[in-house]
Amino acid sequence: MKILIVDNDKDNRLTLSACLKKDSHTVVEAENGLEAIEIFQTAEPELILIDVNMPLMYGFETTRQIKSKITDKFIPIIFLTAITDEKALSQCVEAGADDFLT
Repeated sequence: MKILIVDNDKDNRLTLSACLKKDSHTVVEAENGLEAIEIFQTAEPELILIDVNMPLMYGFETTRQIKSKITDKFIPIIFLTAITDEKALSQCVEAGADDFLT
């Protein structure tokens, strides 16, 4: 499975990437929302793992824009976040996320 990891924290990306590669997944990475949108269009990931708080574009807006570009298949977007506030978590779902992990 090809997985896009979107997180401005390089250590988080590296850790998650290493775990996923051990399970034979192909991993592509983006460090911000703008880069994620560009990579999404060329890499064609089957799953997106995304952080909420990032520079240039928050994960909420990134998710909205990516979801608007998906036309013919289901590509799950899962937020990985330290946020536990219920309002913020509901924003994840409203933005188009399919799930979130805190």
